[in-house]
Amino acid sequence: MAHVVARLEMIYTHVAAALLAAIIAATGAWTAQSWRMGAQVQASQAALESLKREHAESLTRATGSALNATIAWQKVKDDAIDQAQQRAKTQAASAAAARTERDSLRNTLATASLRLPDATPSACTEYATAVGGLLDQCAAQHQELAQSCDGHVSDVRLMLEAWPQ
Repeated sequence: MAHVVARLEMIYTHVAAALLAAIIAATGAWTAQSWRMGAQVQASQAALESLKREHAESLTRATGSALNATIAWQKVKDDAIDQAQQRAKTQAASAAAARTERDSLRNTLATASLRLPDATPSACTEYATAVGGLLDQCAAQHQELAQSCDGHVSDVRLMLEAWPQ
């Protein structure tokens, strides 16, 4: 019986040693996996941080580019407004000069019409010829102005109709 007990003790010792070896092996495997997974997690986190950094840099570049484009468009718009204001001033000065010329011509014609009853027939003929020439010039310029206005209206309509909706 002692022999059986000694054999059982030996079996228990071997089983205990095998269990201990299994526990040590499992702990080692667990630790190795932990290290490997930790390295993968760190690599993933580093890649994520890199992607975040690249995204932030790309977003900063895109924002800067959009800001530069907006500034350029704003400058073009401001320059166009300045040019339009200068044209308006020039046109106002031209209109004032035309009004002055018109008023002078009107006064000349009014004065001439008061002198017509006392004028000689040759003076009346000369006056009629001058007025006829003046009316011909006015009609020609009026026709040119009408053609120019029609062209501008056509251009404006083209731009409005061609502009993206």
